[in-house]
Amino acid sequence: WDMRVKPPRVAKGVKLDFSGFTGPMITEGNYTIKLVKGDQSIEQKVEIKNDPTSYYSIEERKLQQQTSAEIFKLQEDLAYLAAKLNAIKDQGASRKNGNAANKALGGMVDGLLKKVDVLYVTLVASIEWTNITGEEKLREKISDVYYGVISYEGKPTQSQLDRIKGLQKEFQDAVTAGEKIFNLDLKALNAYLVKAKLDEVKLPSREDWDKETLK
Repeated sequence: WDMRVKPPRVAKGVKLDFSGFTGPMITEGNYTIKLVKGDQSIEQKVEIKNDPTSYYSIEERKLQQQTSAEIFKLQEDLAYLAAKLNAIKDQGASRKNGNAANKALGGMVDGLLKKVDVLYVTLVASIEWTNITGEEKLREKISDVYYGVISYEGKPTQSQLDRIKGLQKEFQDAVTAGEKIFNLDLKALNAYLVKAKLDEVKLPSREDWDKETLK
């Protein structure tokens, strides 16, 4: 046990996001460790405390933990937004391909997917060999700050705190753009699908997405 929580869920992209492999350190408290082998298991309760000889103060550690949780949440919220956009891509393409003779439907789907793609490429690096090209979108920016914060047990730097605020604003702008697509373009497409007696394009709820991705 490396005394870290599970890493955040991250938006899908053309390359791996390494923030999806490392979670923040656990906080002080009581934990139960369970060792399972076959149908047998043993449990042991442990209490985790901060090192009293640590160079970092309790206040500095608390700020680091709060900031880690904040940027962790931002990465997961972005992943959920990306999941909704991908749901539109997948289901929209399915409706179009399954009804190729319906040109009106095809045109509506194409228009919707174009807007989805325009938004999606602002969220996640989309060029192959991104590591070489240096393409950096919102996911990659969040990942950079996230890894910097969780890798250091002391107080986050002011530049990190300021950057998180900027990334939160950037994310909220993306959410606003996404809601416009969901409430206007997707709504119009679904109204057409209902009239054509076809299945609507459905967005995953946060609850359903959590169930699917937290298995």
